Amino acid sequence: NYDGYGAKVSTVQALRGQSGWLCLSVLSVDALGMVEDYLLLAGVTDAGQALHEEDARKLLCLPAEVLEADLLMHPPAALDDDLKRLEHEQLATVNTRNLGYFDAEVQKLDAWADDLKVGLENEVKELDREIKDVRRTATVAATLEEKLQCQKRQRELENKRNQLRRNIFDRQDEIDGQRKKLIEALESRLDRKMQTTAVFTIQWSLQ
Repeated sequence: NYDGYGAKVSTVQALRGQSGWLCLSVLSVDALGMVEDYLLLAGVTDAGQALHEEDARKLLCLPAEVLEADLLMHPPAALDDDLKRLEHEQLATVNTRNLGYFDAEVQKLDAWADDLKVGLENEVKELDREIKDVRRTATVAATLEEKLQCQKRQRELENKRNQLRRNIFDRQDEIDGQRKKLIEALESRLDRKMQTTAVFTIQWSLQ
């Protein structure tokens, strides 16, 4: 009963004199390790026109009289189509959120990998600079002992540099391993499971 509401709702007012169907379902989505429930309210007119979800909600706020159901009446296919549309839209929202979570985790891994790699590469550059300094010192050394000391120091620095270079490859393998674990973990958590449970289906007529 539109007049019994006591306020003007223009979009609902346009439905006066019409009849249709409403269907409420619960969409349960199991993703990212948690289960979330969403209420889906689908509505159509007898002419097959889908109602905006907000208008369907407003219809349920109006004072109403419950009449005996006609068991020969069946909801039109348009009602199921509208419910499927709402499911698709909600799942798209969930997927967008999950994509954002995935991107954030990948960015964290990439930032950690870049910091690690840059740190090691800077150490290698510093050792390269020290090796050049030792070589220059060796060329102007006045005694054999000084030249030998320079050669020993150069060898120590080169060994340390070579070890750092090997560490870079080892760290890259570690990063690749972490990336593989991240992908596997996210794949298992993004293995979305969904279930739709019907709550009620009613036929309405707006006076």
